Amino acid sequence: MSLLPLRVLVLSGGEPSFFNDAQHGEELSENSFLQIDTVETLPAPQTLESGPWQICVLPCEAYLFAGSLPPGVPVIVYGASTLARSCLEAGASDFMRPGWSWLELEARLFRYSSPELIGNLAVYTLWGLTLVKRGDLRTGDFSPTTETGLRLSSREALALRLLLYREGRVLPYSTLNNLGGGDPGASHTSPKTAVAMAMSRLRKKLASLDPGLAKNLRSARGQGYLWVEDRIGENQQFSIRSI
Repeated sequence: MSLLPLRVLVLSGGEPSFFNDAQHGEELSENSFLQIDTVETLPAPQTLESGPWQICVLPCEAYLFAGSLPPGVPVIVYGASTLARSCLEAGASDFMRPGWSWLELEARLFRYSSPELIGNLAVYTLWGLTLVKRGDLRTGDFSPTTETGLRLSSREALALRLLLYREGRVLPYSTLNNLGGGDPGASHTSPKTAVAMAMSRLRKKLASLDPGLAKNLRSARGQGYLWVEDRIGENQQFSIRSI
């Protein structure tokens, strides 16, 4: 199953009207990180488990009525606050109160598409196009912070997000180039060279924030790039798995 875009199943029958609004429909279609599938009936558990969806968004009543759902599919529920505890105790991953907006849903969805990055100085999360500092490894302070570390381009964020999802696995040059990971100004160079130029620029950006992040972005000679966060010694070997 492809990890990008993030496939989201939304059960209709209570969601905000913006899902049927033309303007917001265009915003959804332009979001390369998300693909929203709306249905009128909740698929059977077997279909949910084997289907392409990575997250479900359901009304509280529908979630509680459905009973047990596949444990591997996170569920965001929405509805009356009186039902929040019952849903969370039943296994829901998150809860939204009535009146939630597309921006709120998008922010919650990005929690599932924003894995943590561990550098030498701190722990970071990729929120949208920005790397946000989540905790200081030097002081041990992991209290909430609004400090933003680094703004990436949409091409860089998309490439980095997929590298993080496939940690330890090589992303071929062709895949990164098709995702927009190549240098947009390198039209007269080969796809491999374009990707190498873009990854070099991304590595320099990461190094400006935290040298440890730049070291995690590695080249698999002749194959592509991969993300490895293990603290690996110079004489240690690591296994490169193909995508």
